Amino acid sequence: MRSSAAYALGSIGKDAVSALIMALKDADKNVRSSAADALGIIGKDAVPDLIIVLKNSDKNVRSSAANALGSIGQDAKDAVPALIMAIKDSDKNVRSTAANALGSIGQDVKDAVPDLIIVLKDSDKNVRSTAANALGSIGQDAKDAVPALIIALKDSDKNVYSSAAYALGEMKKDAVPALITILKDFNKNVRSRSAYTLGRIGKDAKDAVPALIIALKDPDLDLRLTAAYALGQIGKEANNATPLLIEMIRSHDIRSVAFAAEALYFIIGLNEAQKIISEKEFDRIKTEFERVTDRSQTQYLPRFAQLIERSGTSTVAEATTSSIVSSPPLVCYIPIINQVLSWKCSQ
Repeated sequence: MRSSAAYALGSIGKDAVSALIMALKDADKNVRSSAADALGIIGKDAVPDLIIVLKNSDKNVRSSAANALGSIGQDAKDAVPALIMAIKDSDKNVRSTAANALGSIGQDVKDAVPDLIIVLKDSDKNVRSTAANALGSIGQDAKDAVPALIIALKDSDKNVYSSAAYALGEMKKDAVPALITILKDFNKNVRSRSAYTLGRIGKDAKDAVPALIIALKDPDLDLRLTAAYALGQIGKEANNATPLLIEMIRSHDIRSVAFAAEALYFIIGLNEAQKIISEKEFDRIKTEFERVTDRSQTQYLPRFAQLIERSGTSTVAEATTSSIVSSPPLVCYIPIINQVLSWKCSQ
């Protein structure tokens, strides 16, 4: 009841701020959460009071205040100095919600970059992850964070290294030289994460093409697939990768066929890609595809088709590398292989 009442106050506007600030101090976390949501709806008028509450002696209240500021987003930019202090809080939840709030405010928080770089080394994985996300939200104004984000890309926690990959992708070409360097890292997972991030950067990562072509020859399959994805995202500037991608498309590994086919589609276009696969090769791909799939897997097709459809083209590489996973289920490849097989009909 109190939780619903707190949320309802959000529709009243600034006259409800005092009552909602009191609700942030409620013993019930659901009430605090609803109050934070309501303050987020009220927006800028709630910011001055929330800045004060960020210094409350109760860690849960401080965390709720930071959460509310995050809900307000860009209109909470006056709270940036207070949130910078909050990411140094003794409580990990306060640090995490404060970092998240800074990320929600976005580009107006570039003054927070030095402190967020420090927080990337926090002992708590959630704090490290939200700090990386915040740096990504700031974008290229946070380019000084690239070395620290490269280290975070090597983190053992999936959320941390995924957030670091996102952030580095937002740094665009400023992150490319460092990512090229770690394409040679001894850890194969780090190499794959680097290739994936270069793919997220896309055309601005064209300087990485030679290194990604070398990665296509790596003993690790996941890296070869992710390198193919990255080259495809770079597009026409990756034309020198075509011979190796043709080798991949003629392999007996259905995953290699999927990634190489998609990369060639983006690099040389459909008409040229169609010419690469002969009648005999189409039949081989179809036979191999039928061997590794079965009818029971078709139930997943709508889900994956929706997940990976982009501009009328199935982009399986984006879907299966977005979380930098290893060995995605073969069902993930159904849409792109079906697309490759459909090329035969239009020849």
